[in-house]
Amino acid sequence: MRALWTVALALTSIHPVAAQLGDLRPTHTAFAFGWSDVTGYGTALALLHRLPDAPIGLGVALGGGGVGAHAQVQLPDPFLPRRADHEPLLYLSVGLARLFGRNEPGVARVEWAALLGSELWPDTRPGLFFDFGCGVVGTIGGETPGGHGGGITLRFLAGWAF
Repeated sequence: MRALWTVALALTSIHPVAAQLGDLRPTHTAFAFGWSDVTGYGTALALLHRLPDAPIGLGVALGGGGVGAHAQVQLPDPFLPRRADHEPLLYLSVGLARLFGRNEPGVARVEWAALLGSELWPDTRPGLFFDFGCGVVGTIGGETPGGHGGGITLRFLAGWAF
């Protein structure tokens, strides 16, 4: 498992091929590594994609304790000034996660999450991508191991957008 996370970290830090560096188009896809409470309360690999003609983003993530998918509405961030090289966005995200290793009776295997957060996308060339969100999470069909039905959730991702 440690080898998988080492490869994931390496993939988020490598530079794109030379042909991609010549592109002057907005970035729409990001591969990131970080922390996500929703996918098993720990490290996660994520793939995010912004639809080019709509203020909507889609994402999938795989963590040590689960796999999830989400959709988000993205708007320009009024609190961060737009820079020449990066585009800050605010988002409202909703999603579901299927959790691994929860086989006891009455223990939830699926969770929902709603997050409010901010992303920083490179504007016209491949570059660093950042995502920070916080929100609420709840269970579907049971409780978490400890008797909780939900709570506060955090997400922090960093990676490469292209």
